[in-house]
Formats: sequence, C-alpha cells, structure tokens
Amino acid sequence: SIIKQRYKNKTESVCLVTGSVDINTIYISELKNTVSTSSREWSAGPVWGGYVLFPWDCFLMALMAALESKELAYNNILTILGQSNRDGMIPGSIGKYLTTQDRPITPIESYCTLKIYRRFREKNFLKKCYPVLKDSLRFYINKCDGNGDGLYEWVSFSPELTSFEKESISKINRLLPLGLGMGTLQGAKYASGLDNSPTFDRVKYDKKSHTMKMADVGLNSLLVVEGECLQTMAQILGYKKDASFFRDFYLRLKKKIGDNLWDEAAGIYKSRTWEGEFIEAIGPMNFYPLLAGIPEQEKAKRMVREHLLNPDEFWGDYVIPTIARNHPSFHDQDYWRGRIWGPTNYLVYEGLKRYRFNNTAAILSRKSAQLFLKEYKKDSHIHENYNAITGDGDDTNQLKGKIKSDAFYPWGALLLFMSI
Repeated sequence: SIIKQRYKNKTESVCLVTGSVDINTIYISELKNTVSTSSREWSAGPVWGGYVLFPWDCFLMALMAALESKELAYNNILTILGQSNRDGMIPGSIGKYLTTQDRPITPIESYCTLKIYRRFREKNFLKKCYPVLKDSLRFYINKCDGNGDGLYEWVSFSPELTSFEKESISKINRLLPLGLGMGTLQGAKYASGLDNSPTFDRVKYDKKSHTMKMADVGLNSLLVVEGECLQTMAQILGYKKDASFFRDFYLRLKKKIGDNLWDEAAGIYKSRTWEGEFIEAIGPMNFYPLLAGIPEQEKAKRMVREHLLNPDEFWGDYVIPTIARNHPSFHDQDYWRGRIWGPTNYLVYEGLKRYRFNNTAAILSRKSAQLFLKEYKKDSHIHENYNAITGDGDDTNQLKGKIKSDAFYPWGALLLFMSI
C-alpha cells in the first residue's frame, strides 16, 4: 500500500517493478552511495556481512530503476564500475566482508549502460562509464581465451588473499551450499551466474589458464553484444579508433561463433568443449545468439520453432526453464537446474525482439507476467526463481537439500518488466 501511494500516478506494473528495486535499495556507508543490493536477505545474512552487489543484478536493476529514478539507475551502474580492478575486471560479487577478485560475472554492463544512456541522453554519464566498460571487455579478450582459439571461456583465478579474506572465505564456504570456489571449476561456474547449471556437469577446468575447457555459447554471444554496444558508445563519444577496434572484434567473434558453435543437425547454437564435442544440455543461454544478431533469419527461425516453442523442451504454461524439459536434470527444479529466472527470460525476450519475432516475444512477455503475478497476488513475493512445473516460488524453501529462492529478490520483477 505504501508503494502504491508513492507511485499513485503510475501503473500498477510500474509500481511493482520499481518497488521491487526500492525495497532492496540501501545506503552503503563504505561506498558512500545509495545502491540497489542483490537482496536485503543476502546482504543482511551472515555470508556477506552488510551488503552484497552482483554486477549483472545491479545493472538489470538499473534498467528497472530508470522507470522512476535516473539518479538510482546511475548510482547502480557507477557504483559497480567503481569497483573495477587493475586488470579491468569487474568482480563477480562485491561485499562488505569480501569482494571476489577471482572472477567476473555475466557481461551485460555495456548493453545496460547504453540502454540507460538512450533513455536519458546525457553524454557525461556515458563518458564516465566508457573507460571502465572498455577495460572490462579487454579483460575478457586478454584473460578468458584459455586455449587461444578466439572463443572465450568462463574464468576463475587464484587471487592472493589477506589473512582477513582467508578467514572470511573459510566462514563463507561453510555457509554457501556450493562454497566460494576461488580458482576452481565451481568458481568459473559462478562467473557464468548459473551456479549449478547442468550445462557444466561434464565440463573440466584448466588450472593453467584458470578457465573452463569449454567455449560457452552464452558468454561469447554476450561479448558480441558488448562489442557492438562499445562501438556505438565510441561513435557517440567521437573515438573513431576505438569504434573501429570494437567493430572488428565483434564481427570476428560473430564469425567464430557461426563457424564453430552452430549444430546444424540440432538447429541451435551449442557450447563446445576444447575437444570439439557439443554440450547437449541446452538452456536459455543457447538463444543468446539472437540477442547478438548472429544467425541468419532461417537459422533464427529454426531455433525458435524447433526449440523455444517446442513443448518437450522450453514451451509450456510456465516458461522459460533453465534447462530443457526433456533433460534428466529438469525435474531437479533446484536453482539453475530447471527453474525459471527473470534475467534469462528477459535476455531471450530481447533477442526475439531483435529478430522481430514480435508475436513470440509478446506471448513470452505475457506468460512471464502471469508467472510473476501468480505468486505475487498470493503471497506478495517477488522470487529469485520459480518452479517450471508448478509456477511456485516458495517450494524450495521448505525442501531439504534444495537451494532456497529468496522471496524478495528484485530481479524477479524482470518477469513483469518485459510487459512495460
């Protein structure tokens, strides 16, 4: 009722989306800024010690915050960019007790920043962001191609740690279901944002390069998007040499993806091991090439017709599960093993719009909103993720051995944001 009164001149959908961000927004004295945290429960809990920021959460929250507040949208982006390290890497998690310097996380920073710029058209904001975003992409180029084949892998280094950090990690390892995993395969999984996804079940880790031994279709597609966005930013800011560099980068990477990650027999792009084997487990990330503009129109149609709209794989009453329905792990319904998440739905939706699959995008938007409102109308919950069989967000919170789904996790509102 407080949210509705505050936003009485806005639609209910806007109230719910911006309200989900506001509920999780705090003043962080150490950072001297007001920022939307990944969630209050995660921040206040024993793991992170006062606040935690995951960059892809915060950038997506910036998009939602921008419906109401330019200042909060800017704060979310500039605060995260201010944590970039000397290698250009934006740490995968930023907390009061610990910032994970071993890995980044899902690169969507330039994509979201450009969207915010296009909403408010303030070039000074873009000038502040651009140098850090440029260095962030260079980090991936320099550090995340473990076998030097021009395709990129998720990474987790073994950073030098202070005694306080070692103590914090030891504590966190006892509290997190999967541990922190610095310098391990689990750490590289965290870099993807898909902590326990079945797509990584059979993947190995290379200790020399600190990367997975797998070119990830989602990562490479998002890096194409980042390159495209940085080219656009460089053109806006008048950096012609940079614009040329980023254009060459993303065109080269698009060709690499097309030549190496398209499975003609299956009609979809797939991740591929260093030994050349396709990863058969597929999820929403396999549709990210649409967001990057990679496939020709006929290939894009195959992806949507044969896979996204296939009820044996991804379509149904509740969409989009994070692993295909016909994969054995779908019935786990445990975190990234089959549940539905706002950010992956949103990125697939954006890809559908790019290819003008407008009817499919509209249906996905409607189904996503209905899923969100089903739980919200019942319990006023905005969940981190939802069961792809029942549509319930609360179910894992009562089941032993399952990773719980936070009931007030702001990016759950991305399911409703699409319809706005």
